[in-house]
Amino acid sequence: MAVAEIAYAEFAGVALIVWSGISSLALVVLTALTGRNLLPVKYHRKLAFAAIFFAFGHGILAAAANLGL
Repeated sequence: MAVAEIAYAEFAGVALIVWSGISSLALVVLTALTGRNLLPVKYHRKLAFAAIFFAFGHGILAAAANLGL
């Protein structure tokens, strides 16, 4: 299965690439909230790593979809 096919695979009627983008944005917002003391600071590093992981995956899916890989 090509990566572009995986990117457009649907879960709950929405493509995986969209879910990874929404997850990345949500994790970045949650990471920022730790700096505003709305969430405990002990979660900052874990949220940041998760955000980087999802953003990297989102970027790979987007690049593969646009390049037709």
